[in-house]
Amino acid sequence: MERIKSSLLFAIVFVGNLLLIHPSQMASAEGGKIAFSLDDEIYIIDDNGKNLWRLTNHPAWDRLPAWLPDGRHIAFNSDRDKAVHIYTMDLAGKNIKRIMDSNGRPAISPDGQWIAFWSNRDRDIAVYLMEADGANPKRLANGTSPAWSPDGQQIAFVSRQEGVEGIFIMDRDGGNIRLLIEDGIDPAGFGSKLAVSDQGSG
Repeated sequence: MERIKSSLLFAIVFVGNLLLIHPSQMASAEGGKIAFSLDDEIYIIDDNGKNLWRLTNHPAWDRLPAWLPDGRHIAFNSDRDKAVHIYTMDLAGKNIKRIMDSNGRPAISPDGQWIAFWSNRDRDIAVYLMEADGANPKRLANGTSPAWSPDGQQIAFVSRQEGVEGIFIMDRDGGNIRLLIEDGIDPAGFGSKLAVSDQGSG
């Protein structure tokens, strides 16, 4: 249990009215519960550290959970079909459904209608947008680690644009890309490490 608790530490950076969170382990909180991956399996636990529940038990790896807005389903990455894909499941770990290929944690829009994800499906690394059921994927920009703004109109992501590496933000349609933080982040790094909160900087 102490190992699990220690996996939920966060480093926080404020940028304007955005709170950028880099989890040391991939964790996602919703409705008093935390979903996280540990040893290539996905768990949920109450935010007071009680009622640990293992959702997956598979020889392949299951990682990078993200809550769907209904609070009753979780999207996650797995290579259980011999390649990395996005899946969804309920809170009993049942009704697992594959919806799309992706290398990083799926980012669910605040209204639950869209999923942003990153993939090398077109031989280079880029952020894509698709409908929540996996339909109509659209390439937005080169980069990784998409995260939604609280109003669902913008997406933050890690990228290299015109020789500059850092955290960028763009409109939901992929337009109006601008730099937030120049910090030398490697956009080819595995996993999604960026989350956006509606908290301000004070």
